Amino acid sequence: MPELNQLTTHIYNIPPYPAAYVDEYGNKTIIIKAINYSMAERIGKQISVASFGLVAGASLIMRGSELRRVIIPNTLSESYEIGKTIREAREKGEDPAIAVAKKVNGWVLFRGVVRKKEWEDREGYMWGTTYIDGTDEFKGHTAKIWFKNENHIMWFNDKVIATSPDIIVVIDAKTCEPITNTVLKEGTKVSVVELKGREQFRTPKGLEILGPRHFGFDIEYKPIEERVKEFSIIKP
Repeated sequence: MPELNQLTTHIYNIPPYPAAYVDEYGNKTIIIKAINYSMAERIGKQISVASFGLVAGASLIMRGSELRRVIIPNTLSESYEIGKTIREAREKGEDPAIAVAKKVNGWVLFRGVVRKKEWEDREGYMWGTTYIDGTDEFKGHTAKIWFKNENHIMWFNDKVIATSPDIIVVIDAKTCEPITNTVLKEGTKVSVVELKGREQFRTPKGLEILGPRHFGFDIEYKPIEERVKEFSIIKP
């Protein structure tokens, strides 16, 4: 998530203050109160920019009862199981992308080579678009992914196939290791795996803070399990 307000704590109205920040030079800042999540994010981001991007922060103080309400359970266990699935697929010589998609009940939306990546550092975020030329069963097709730090909208042959809050993951086609946008390079062969978004972010408030309209796109959110019916993709 690129923004502070895209947390479950926002959905459940847990205040984002007080917050404490420290950079590698020893500068310390405390935010006693912010009028809303968007302003708390903006203040924190400006602290990050002033510190050349090297800052750590702590906030979202809450009681244990509140934590149980807002936390998404089992994410560490899920991460472990995905890692195990990747390792076992490699050892068996299987396609790890298909193995992972099957494990998470997801989809392989695309395979290809990164032709171009356009990006800029603006307002403390990494904004950009990745262009992918299809290979293998996707040869002759193209994909485009728009990102703000993370991937939020994907087009298949110029038609929207996936958006936040569903999860668009670009991985190394051979190893299945995830590739963040900061290190993704032109010429890399990749696969794109899609997971259903968490139900908390499919609610009206969740879509308000993480749906495509939040990022300025005139695109109506449509669950990935509905969108993929219009495309020839891989469903393990």
